[in-house]
Amino acid sequence: MQLNEAVESAVNECINKGILKDFLLENKAEAMTMSIFEYNEAEEKEKMRRAEYLGGYEDGVEQGIQQGIQQGGQKLFTLIDKMAEDGLTEQIPRLSKDAAFLEEMLKKYQI
Repeated sequence: MQLNEAVESAVNECINKGILKDFLLENKAEAMTMSIFEYNEAEEKEKMRRAEYLGGYEDGVEQGIQQGIQQGGQKLFTLIDKMAEDGLTEQIPRLSKDAAFLEEMLKKYQI
């Protein structure tokens, strides 16, 4: 279907369904002209591509955050196990309060 036919069909369908009926009956020609000349297929496809990309990007960011949390937790559990094996159980609570100590222990145990 050609663009002008599609626009006319859409306008007629709106009128038949009562969507903006009064406006379209009074301004049908102008509405169709605006739709035909204002529509830019390449621009609309680009808008759709960007929307899909952004949605995918946001999903990817969320997945990355969740994966980072999971990996961080696994590293922390491994560190706690190694410290406990070395008899450092009294130092374990310090991991949550002292970022420098946490980094030091991660390096020490090569985690």
